[in-house]
Amino acid sequence: MKKIALVLLGCMILGSCAHGDKGKNNLELKVDKVEPLCPSAKHTVEDWSAYNELYRNIQTISNTNALNSLGLMPDMAMNVEAMSMQIPSDLKDDEVEEKIQKIDSEVMDFYQHVDNTELRERVVQRHLNEILEAFDDLNKALNEVAQRQHT
Repeated sequence: MKKIALVLLGCMILGSCAHGDKGKNNLELKVDKVEPLCPSAKHTVEDWSAYNELYRNIQTISNTNALNSLGLMPDMAMNVEAMSMQIPSDLKDDEVEEKIQKIDSEVMDFYQHVDNTELRERVVQRHLNEILEAFDDLNKALNEVAQRQHT
């Protein structure tokens, strides 16, 4: 009798755990799309490796959940630092430099306030959304500079 009660209790626990997790598996980032680069800006950034690496980080973040993106923090920090030192001459502009500094600031804020043990998805997502907004602003500035140069 005790064995049956234990088996039933075990089944109930396993069943309730599996049922309770269903709503929590949706931790995908809810991000707006980053503004795409216009053709002339896209051509200019082709050889800007740090920009392209950060863009790949952004794509990865957009395609994963917030907590999985914590492993990208060191890469993002290195890419932003390299990006500020490698601005293509065609895109070197005060506004572009300002936008890169904003990304750097957001990545450093992310680095300082979130560590690999962070379990609150909402906290991580808030920081990632700030980085994505800063990257979106950079793309807008790059488009403006490229448009000015081709007119």
